[in-house]
Amino acid sequence: MAGADRVGGHPARLEGHPVQDCRYRLYASNYSYPTATVTLLGDTILPDSTTYDRYGIRVDGKWQPTISANRVTGGYYGIGLSTTDGAVAATLDSNVVTGTGYAGIYLYYLPGPVAGSYNNVYSNGLYGVYDYVAGTGHGLTQGRFVGNAAYAVYTLGSNFAFDATSNWWGAATGPHTPGADSVLGNITTAPYDTTDPGGVTVPLAPPFTGVAAAAPAPAAPVGAALSAPPVSPAAPDASGVADVRARHAERRAAREAVIRDRFAAIPRRVSGYNLPRLLPEPGLDVAKAVVGSVATLATILEDYRRLIEPNATHWAHPGVMAYFASPASAAGILGEMLTASIAQNPMLWRTSPIGTELETVVVGWLRQGLGLPGDFDGFITDTASMSSLIALAGAREAAGLDASAAGLANSRRTRAAFCGGSPPWSACRPSCCRP
Repeated sequence: MAGADRVGGHPARLEGHPVQDCRYRLYASNYSYPTATVTLLGDTILPDSTTYDRYGIRVDGKWQPTISANRVTGGYYGIGLSTTDGAVAATLDSNVVTGTGYAGIYLYYLPGPVAGSYNNVYSNGLYGVYDYVAGTGHGLTQGRFVGNAAYAVYTLGSNFAFDATSNWWGAATGPHTPGADSVLGNITTAPYDTTDPGGVTVPLAPPFTGVAAAAPAPAAPVGAALSAPPVSPAAPDASGVADVRARHAERRAAREAVIRDRFAAIPRRVSGYNLPRLLPEPGLDVAKAVVGSVATLATILEDYRRLIEPNATHWAHPGVMAYFASPASAAGILGEMLTASIAQNPMLWRTSPIGTELETVVVGWLRQGLGLPGDFDGFITDTASMSSLIALAGAREAAGLDASAAGLANSRRTRAAFCGGSPPWSACRPSCCRP
């Protein structure tokens, strides 16, 4: 569960929140409404782990963000920004970001300027700042970058220089020297600060208004009550099975509420994105496809979360499961993983002996479950449309139309009727042979 989740086009302000042990952090998302301001001020965030997809603060879409005086400890990304309005600027001031698994500050896609001062970014797993698409007006100055494992600042774009001047890099001799952090990319670091500006905190920028002090917000005490505590799967008590069922119902209702809130059952017909422009590597480069490129697994997963998932029809959504059983059960996911690893194609017995035999067993289970006669047989089809087509073709042959021998033109001399529900199911309509 998120510590806070603001979605929509209205101005948003998240201030002074202690958020701990959460997966989805403080998150503002707006892709469907006009650009609005969002302010995150004086929050303390401790994500539940440093594994992929954990953020401390995440801002996506049409926002003009101001992120100031926050303290983020842990997560895969400390602060992640991905805005789509190039006419507005993002501001990051006086934040403390440390202990992340990948990047303290992740600038994924920002067509507009991003700037700020007095940020303390230290001891992160790989990068202090990762600027994926370095654009014009990007920079963070007068801050502190110390102990970031790979690079303090790393930019992929080369057209515009990232302004990293007047920062402390861990040594009076500047970056790329013994005891100092390094940078990689088109980055301007000189002049640099020759003295450490303040231990584990960085003073607040004097011109910035609205915050009295730059000291990090107090850490959330262990066990502090959050606004939406997760449902605890407690062990069954003496009341027995009824209590266990009640708990399961409560947990199921909580999960369904999250699904309904986060995902629309049927999304917009048009995603609204210009995918060729937003994807990091448009087109196909055969050499990169063979040997690999900057489009790492993390980048692919991030593109999936940002562009694909919000615009998919979610078949596991309770609203869709009213019409279709979801294949995204735990057993179904495990089965997909196992079958993908051995790449079976059971078109014939010899192409997959065990696949054909397993299909026969499963069809027998279905026969028993449906109460069909013991001599009933069949096979599994890949779609509802294909199963309807096969059933109708079999019914036509059973009716004596003999279309397989005489052809459809001759068989149509005898009229046949298909009886179904009203309105007819969409998979059946194209399967019917009209006379």
